Amino acid sequence: MKYIEVEQKYRLTSPAQSVKDTLTRLEAKPGTPSRQIDNYYNAPHRDFLTTEVISEWLRVRVEDDTASLNFKRWGPSKPP
Repeated sequence: MKYIEVEQKYRLTSPAQSVKDTLTRLEAKPGTPSRQIDNYYNAPHRDFLTTEVISEWLRVRVEDDTASLNFKRWGPSKPP
């Protein structure tokens, strides 16, 4: 089974508007709760934690009766 991570961002139009009000307006519904246990690992040839901003990591996530492996590398953000 292949998993795809989806992220959605919504800009609040008014600083006084609460996130809860925005979610209600968008008719957002809470998902089914689950328990996730994350284990992060370091590389044997170099330390991911030596930089000020952590840009790479290896994670094993256990959730319910499944597990997933995730290696993430962040690149510099590009201007719009």
